[in-house]
Amino acid sequence: MIKTIAPIFILKTRSFWLGIFPLLLTVLDTFFTSLSAGGDGGLLVQVLAQLLGYDPSEIRGFLLAVTPLWGLIIAQQRGGFGGAIPRPYTMEPEKEKQIMEAVENGKATFEAGMEAGEALKARLQ
Repeated sequence: MIKTIAPIFILKTRSFWLGIFPLLLTVLDTFFTSLSAGGDGGLLVQVLAQLLGYDPSEIRGFLLAVTPLWGLIIAQQRGGFGGAIPRPYTMEPEKEKQIMEAVENGKATFEAGMEAGEALKARLQ
């Protein structure tokens, strides 16, 4: 049997939503914090503080504390701990669809060839 690892649209993955996205938010917040004079948190921290009713410094401290956890989530989702071959990402959902169609067509052709070979083998015996 032929195994093909088709790419998956990155926004469909847990590693994006649980790892890459929060990490990007933290990086952006750190960048905005470095630009602000107060250093009490960037735009993300301020918005979360207002929505959740916490002090901005507590939100910022939490985000910085869990940042390494997001790295572990990304590594685990990408197969870093399991030893499996990670599924490649694509930024284009249409490309994922085209590749999946090609894989299915290839599997169908392969299976039809195997059936034809078995039928020919049976006739020759």
